[in-house]
Amino acid sequence: MEIGISQGQNINKDYRLWSINQIGMAALIAGPLGGCLFLGQNYKHLGFVDSAKKCYIAGILVSFLLCICFALIPDEIFSHIPTFMIPTSIFLTMKSIADSYQKDLINEKRDNGTERYPYGWAFLVSLSLAVICAPIFFLIGYFLGSLFYGG
Repeated sequence: MEIGISQGQNINKDYRLWSINQIGMAALIAGPLGGCLFLGQNYKHLGFVDSAKKCYIAGILVSFLLCICFALIPDEIFSHIPTFMIPTSIFLTMKSIADSYQKDLINEKRDNGTERYPYGWAFLVSLSLAVICAPIFFLIGYFLGSLFYGG
């Protein structure tokens, strides 16, 4: 699924892009939803609106599926998983996806003078998304856990 710059449509000239590291940081702080949001915004600014929509939908679905999985996995299994493994695996997965699909696009645009967002802004957006979404995912997990475990 290689996408070239020439395939983009409706390219907005006044934009900035999220870097690969910022996409990874968003995934680390806000989960797959944060990483997919940044990926989608890059695609949207580059004129790939359909790819952007797919990223947004994928972020919502993957986050929801992870929430369901975490709610249904018993605590005995979670006690054997080191706590850093889950966010680290989400970070590495999202960063490798961004590297595979957007690295060449981002580098080509940066060579042409397009700037990236500041890291402080990326941190604030990611943190805001995490603060907004955490209670929603907690409630979903709590509901599913009480539904299946009667707790």
